[in-house]
Amino acid sequence: IEKSQKGPEAEFSTYTIARIYEEDLKDYEPAVNAYKRFINEFPDSPRADKAIYQIAQIYETALVDYNEAVRYYKKLIDEGRDQLWVYQAGVDLAELYSQPVFKKGGEAVKIYQDLLKKVPMREDEVLFKLAEAYEKNPKDASKAVEACEKIIKKYPGSIYFDAALDRALGVHYKENLSEISKKVILAKEKKEGDLKAVLEEKLEKEIFIKSYKDALATIDELKKI
Repeated sequence: IEKSQKGPEAEFSTYTIARIYEEDLKDYEPAVNAYKRFINEFPDSPRADKAIYQIAQIYETALVDYNEAVRYYKKLIDEGRDQLWVYQAGVDLAELYSQPVFKKGGEAVKIYQDLLKKVPMREDEVLFKLAEAYEKNPKDASKAVEACEKIIKKYPGSIYFDAALDRALGVHYKENLSEISKKVILAKEKKEGDLKAVLEEKLEKEIFIKSYKDALATIDELKKI
């Protein structure tokens, strides 16, 4: 009897009950309780990490108990074995912390740094998320570029490669625009350089970084030449 209670059939049945409460009945308190029972009785199940994730999701989106959601997201990040669910828990926790109820957007950086160690198979994805988190603080702009450069160097086939390259070049172009503006002044004073060529270089970089207002002003200057 004990073997039957803990066997594959019991595991499947216990998990299915939780899913029925959640997905079919939309009865979330019993769903959470059923998932908790499942992870207590079958902690080594391949479904255990997903069950913890579902608990966190229900607390966040259905029961609106953010503290419990945070607790279960952290539990999955700290104890989870399936990198898919560990990664997703980290992303969702970072997003939750950015909400007005917490205002802990700065925690996202710590979460993604932790995920770099725990989810090596998705390093390119985590690096890109880390870059996005760094970009929210102007003081961390150089760290965002470093994260993007790691993607560029290590993962040329990544779906994040183009976006990482754009971000890295964008920062580089922004830094160079002040130098180009000086070149424009010198060219206008006829001291150095071809004004048209310098303005075209400036326009290219303004369009690349989506500084369209400045780009329109540069186009007006080109028309006057």
